[in-house]
Amino acid sequence: MVKGLVTIASGLTAPSQIAVDCQSVYWISGGAGTLVMKAPIGGGTPTTLASGQDGQSGISIDSTSVYWTAAGMLRKVPIAGGVVTTLVPDTPTDGGGPLLPQEVVVHDDYVYFIDEDTTDQLNLQNLLMRVPSGGGAPSTLVPEGQGLQGAALGAPFAVDDSFVYWVGNFGNGEAMKTPIGGGAAITLGPGPGGNLAVDSKFLYWVSGSVGKIPLAGGASTTLAGNVTGPQEQTAGPGIAVDSSFVYWTNESGGTVEKVPLNGGAVITLASDQGFPSGLAIDDHSVYWANTAGTIMQLTPK
Repeated sequence: MVKGLVTIASGLTAPSQIAVDCQSVYWISGGAGTLVMKAPIGGGTPTTLASGQDGQSGISIDSTSVYWTAAGMLRKVPIAGGVVTTLVPDTPTDGGGPLLPQEVVVHDDYVYFIDEDTTDQLNLQNLLMRVPSGGGAPSTLVPEGQGLQGAALGAPFAVDDSFVYWVGNFGNGEAMKTPIGGGAAITLGPGPGGNLAVDSKFLYWVSGSVGKIPLAGGASTTLAGNVTGPQEQTAGPGIAVDSSFVYWTNESGGTVEKVPLNGGAVITLASDQGFPSGLAIDDHSVYWANTAGTIMQLTPK
């Protein structure tokens, strides 16, 4: 047993993506009647915040609410529990068909999401959008045809105070960004995609390898190779970054690993995990979801 490794929750059905604040870890447990759940950091009795959330593909939190996508809708619930609010319903919108939110990132007063295009699977025209976290009309950030065409369904993205980042033109692998309030897509350079993380200088990804590219654009750098995944019905390997390291999960390898931001020896934090997927960090610990049915915490990270 790894010193400092704690099982926060067990007996779950295919948890994949997770989020963490100063008190709790949040996740979505799959299967029939999918549950949005939380448990105290360090372990304790899990609490169900919402049920019947089938078809989920993302989770994010702010200081008041948990946000997720499910069955073509974007929803939220108070972190203490309560009434579930639908921010983007699965209903027809002006000028077209229904919005189909996939993935979700909340930042400041907005919730960002990918509107999945289901009209032409060969020439996808997914839209990057946002909606006020308190409710309101969704708006499109990147005009159709600028960068998200061919992006994977539910393509992951990352957000900072100035830009939204994603990998578009799936297959060609172009890391891109747009101003946080919307505008033209800006190409940073080559990037293979996968789940993303961002700090003040670089955009990081995990997809077969762990790499980074400057936020201002330029050449990409490989930090680690041989990252396996995703497994069926998972969100792919998770990734997070702090001031010293990049952290990620290696699903098929059953490991959680890290590497210095500038490259170097890969450090294995935990092994023999049950298909680790989603990952989050705080100042002291690293957390991940094992698709085999557990939520884990390792301190120190």
